[in-house]
Amino acid sequence: MAHSPEIRSSQADVLAAGYQVDQIKGQRWPQVQVGLTSPLANQGNGDTTRNNSKFSDTSGSISVTTPIYDWGKISNQVDSAEESVNAAVNSQNYTKEQLAYSTISELMNLSRYQENRVVAKAYVDRMKQLADMLEQITAADKGRASEYTQAKAKLLSARASLDDIEHQVSSSRIKLVRLLGVEPDLPRNITWQDSIMPSSMALAALNRNPNLLKLQAQVKAAEYDAESIQAANYPQLNWVVSKNTAKDTNGDESGWYTGLNVQWNAFSGGSQQAAQMAARAKANGAQQQYEVAYRDLEYQINNMIQTRDSSFMRAEDFDRLSVETNRVRQMFYDQWYNLGKRTLLDVLIAENDHYNNQLSAINNRYDGYISNINVITSAAMLLSWVGK
Repeated sequence: MAHSPEIRSSQADVLAAGYQVDQIKGQRWPQVQVGLTSPLANQGNGDTTRNNSKFSDTSGSISVTTPIYDWGKISNQVDSAEESVNAAVNSQNYTKEQLAYSTISELMNLSRYQENRVVAKAYVDRMKQLADMLEQITAADKGRASEYTQAKAKLLSARASLDDIEHQVSSSRIKLVRLLGVEPDLPRNITWQDSIMPSSMALAALNRNPNLLKLQAQVKAAEYDAESIQAANYPQLNWVVSKNTAKDTNGDESGWYTGLNVQWNAFSGGSQQAAQMAARAKANGAQQQYEVAYRDLEYQINNMIQTRDSSFMRAEDFDRLSVETNRVRQMFYDQWYNLGKRTLLDVLIAENDHYNNQLSAINNRYDGYISNINVITSAAMLLSWVGK
């Protein structure tokens, strides 16, 4: 979290939204405007322009305007800005959940590839053992050269498979360095089998999903914005205090003025109404996005739970199958080497089947782990699951 530029960006968005609230709240305080007027030339009647025609006649002015009643315009703007803060905070929480998912799922992939590498190395060693054995046999019996060729082909295929897995390990490490900022170091014999989340718990937690909460906040913000625009259509009552040091024809300054001021945008060419309708449409659009996102999360959770459970079932099936194919490959080897009842091709096929079944067991198991993490993330419980 400390390393991620995405988190720092979301923190900046939260700060910006908070300052926006302060900016709007400041409109409730008296607004003080100070100005200077320096005439350079003035055309007109001499009496009226006297004492106000030369640079030396510079005058100052001050005006203090305090809103008295605005039909809830400013308060609705504040509420809209505060909901924008809530949206930014929930967007940050959603970013954290997604970052945690990306990191943990990639750690799981790294663990998967490391287990695959162990199996692939054992397979390469076995193929090399058979190839070396056939090389010695071929040296004594040239008629077995075809078997040696078959063994070398399987050895090359095994090495290519190992190279591909090594590439997957390297790519996974690169992704994790991008996410973590440091080289990942997974403990040996790490287990990922904890906290298999049931669908009922995940679906019940959807109302706490930060992405859905962000969309709800956006709906409320747009609604408050529409209310503020509607309030701006009514007359606004302000208290005004002003003073101008400009001198009249007699050389006297005007006194202080204080009074109530009513401002009303009687006609704006329909722009106010259009702005209000736009805010209402924005609120409706955000509501539709919320409903779509909620349904998508329900579908995603149900789909990931089905994928998770089926992946675990297939992993168990391949585990049992691996036990049987291990016996088969040992029997085929003994029958080929000691009894001559099997061909080398039978032995190589049995070895390859056992290798593929081992990889399938590992991959399906990790597919289940990652699907489970996806379910926890959709329920917005991943950070609590890892103890943050």
